[in-house]
Amino acid sequence: MSHILADLRLALRTWGKSPGFTAIAIASIALGIGANAAIFTLVDQVLLRTLPVKDPDSIVQISYIGSAFGNNWGDGSELSYGMFVDFRDNNQVFDGVMARFGRALHTGVAGKTERVAGEIVSGTYFQTLGVNAAAGRVFTPDDDKAPGGHPVAVLSHGYWTSQFAGDLSIVGSAMTINGRPYTVIGVAQRGFEGVELGRPTQVFVPLMMKAQLTPGWNGLDDRRWQWLRVFARLKPGVTAEQAQASLEPFYRSRLEMEVKEPAFANVPERGRKRFLENKLTIMPASQGRSGFRQDMTTPLWVLMGTAVGVLLIACANVANLLLARGAARQREMAVRLALGATRGALVRQLLVESLLLAFAGGAAGVALSLVGAPLVLGFFVNPETPQPISTLPDLRILAFTFAVSTLTGILFGLTPALKSTRPSLAPTLKDHAGSVLGGQARLRKALVATQVGLSLLLLLGAGLFLRTLDNLLAVDIGFKTRSLVSFSIDPSLNGYTTGRTKQFIRTLLERLNGTPGIESAGLATMRLLDGNQWSSGITIEGYTPGPEERTVTLNNAISPGYFKAMGIPVLMGRDFDHRDERPEPPKDGPPFRVAIANESFAKKYFAGRNPIGGHIGFGTNPRTPTPIEIVGVVRDSKYTDVRDDVRPGLFFPFLETDVMDDFTVYMRITQPPDTVFTTARQIVQQLDPNVPVHGTRTLERQVEQSLQRERLVATMTSVFGTLATLLAVVGLYGVMAYTVARRTREIGIRMALGARASTIGWLVTREVLVIAAIGVILALPAAWWLSRYVESQLFGVKPTDAVTVIGAIVLLITVSVVAGLVPSNRAARVNPTTALRYE
Repeated sequence: MSHILADLRLALRTWGKSPGFTAIAIASIALGIGANAAIFTLVDQVLLRTLPVKDPDSIVQISYIGSAFGNNWGDGSELSYGMFVDFRDNNQVFDGVMARFGRALHTGVAGKTERVAGEIVSGTYFQTLGVNAAAGRVFTPDDDKAPGGHPVAVLSHGYWTSQFAGDLSIVGSAMTINGRPYTVIGVAQRGFEGVELGRPTQVFVPLMMKAQLTPGWNGLDDRRWQWLRVFARLKPGVTAEQAQASLEPFYRSRLEMEVKEPAFANVPERGRKRFLENKLTIMPASQGRSGFRQDMTTPLWVLMGTAVGVLLIACANVANLLLARGAARQREMAVRLALGATRGALVRQLLVESLLLAFAGGAAGVALSLVGAPLVLGFFVNPETPQPISTLPDLRILAFTFAVSTLTGILFGLTPALKSTRPSLAPTLKDHAGSVLGGQARLRKALVATQVGLSLLLLLGAGLFLRTLDNLLAVDIGFKTRSLVSFSIDPSLNGYTTGRTKQFIRTLLERLNGTPGIESAGLATMRLLDGNQWSSGITIEGYTPGPEERTVTLNNAISPGYFKAMGIPVLMGRDFDHRDERPEPPKDGPPFRVAIANESFAKKYFAGRNPIGGHIGFGTNPRTPTPIEIVGVVRDSKYTDVRDDVRPGLFFPFLETDVMDDFTVYMRITQPPDTVFTTARQIVQQLDPNVPVHGTRTLERQVEQSLQRERLVATMTSVFGTLATLLAVVGLYGVMAYTVARRTREIGIRMALGARASTIGWLVTREVLVIAAIGVILALPAAWWLSRYVESQLFGVKPTDAVTVIGAIVLLITVSVVAGLVPSNRAARVNPTTALRYE
């Protein structure tokens, strides 16, 4: 320890003697480590953290692989309530089985109504996860037995502290949820925000209250509705594979039972066979399940790899600096060795200096990450949704930074330390070191060539992602986003009946359309470019699908005025109007009488026929009736995402349906958006002060938000690519300046023998081009190999796109030549007399 302390004191004195070198080295390391710390903070929070529950590694999700029959709400991993009960009550491999369904809720306390993120959960939810109460108690199975008989709620700790300031008196008090009184029985433990990252739950409600929370849709009595995500806790010693093998026969018997239900009466034999081929799957779920995590996995790993590339370039830069300083200290090292110092002691001293630089750079990098991580998070976090993701460095991030700093210090310090402590004593002590440094010069050039190669990889990535973003922004989405705004409301969460909701909508649209500054207004059940969709199987009159073809459409229910507000032209037939309204839909018969198709639907299913007057029906069974008449055709437009191809789609009259839940109002405006939003809120408040407005945004902002991943990756790879190129340029400049200084005597002899200044300048420039060319040659195979990992993130451009590759190479060669201009000019201006006299 005394030797290490002495090495530390010597390292600090060395810093003081060369502050410029120290500042450049620490800045280079700080940029590399700061980039890695910022991205790893998000990688850790989003991709690596497990649920804050008891023994998260024993949590699994029960799902299936195959074809669904009926209605599905979610990403395809959901089960019906009946199937959940089957697994809950008939297994020997789980210590508990629970189910949950995410649903927005309207809560009211002290006369104030607000929209919150809710979760409808089974009575086994908290027990299975091992989540306790911070105050009061959490649900038990007794709180979830009788339909409609358990109006109780549990608050999340975050919601309790933010909305109620941690007031314990809230436990046992009443609050209104969707217009009905509920009793708050407890607060969940700190840190638990549900099982879906990106959608932190604020209020938990028992599953048996489902019918009251979603009027018009029960879901508890229909095995054809698959809407619950089902999780379980494995018994000690049981693996997911063993659990799956144990439950597979039981699952098969449930499928065979379901296929005998009346709902399958008209299903053809091939459809039944396909349904019976479904496979049970038990998936690890220590992190829960999150669409947000799935969306961000590839972009974050791409950014992490890019940040590592920047760090490697920074390490090469610092290693070059240390090699240059080692060359200057050759005589010092030779004297120390001659006086009896061991090589091991000198290597230890130099490694201490390197590690001290790395730790100082790491500390500065953590400070940079405090600024960088929130900026990156801001690209893909919805400001309307509270996020449990923290960008503040905790012990895990500090440990990561310490480990990276240590590895970095060894990586850039070890080779220079070994090189510097192995001088040829006699020539060095005679001050002829210039003749023995050829090995170091070659190593420095190899490091710079590596930097150039890594920079090219990052520039290629940045170019591809920038072109992807540019291609997506140029996509014709089918409607005019300029001067188009939207907001969402959900009167059903306030206990509105279907008839009352329809009257609310009529009055709302009438007032909006009569308001100055609003040219037209209409509404839709599905918010566009939001990632959600309503799809269904359709039978088309006069169209016979192929043996394996499924006629599935993307649907939306809209009001009159929607197409006018969106700027979507009606190409054939008519728009919806008052003829398409029904105060109450019939109990028997089709949910809709008319529909409007998009171009893709008309071209695919009515090729060579007039779609106007054609008929369709919900379902794909051979004897499905087709009572719905097509009355119009509109231009194609994007639905879920800008990336998606336009698929066959249908529009139905919103005021004809009996499902009146969350809907989005679109307005074509002539005044500033903020002014219009204020006016719209006032109109809604006049109609009902307890109906909150949410999701206010311009459609330009909606398009930007739908491209948030692409914008994040394009921006960050551009920043990292630019940073890497600058570091490589600095490294190239340094090594060429060092080379010119070392070859001063040679240059003087050449000029004394008649070499021109331009020839000497070209000599240096040629060496720059050789180093850059080697870097390019090294990078191209690596770029081809890495292309398979980024191809899925590209749009309208191939990973081997010639324009991008050539552009990146030309840019890198150009900046390399610019970096070599100063050393080249310096070499061209060498005075041969002075150089030879000096030597």
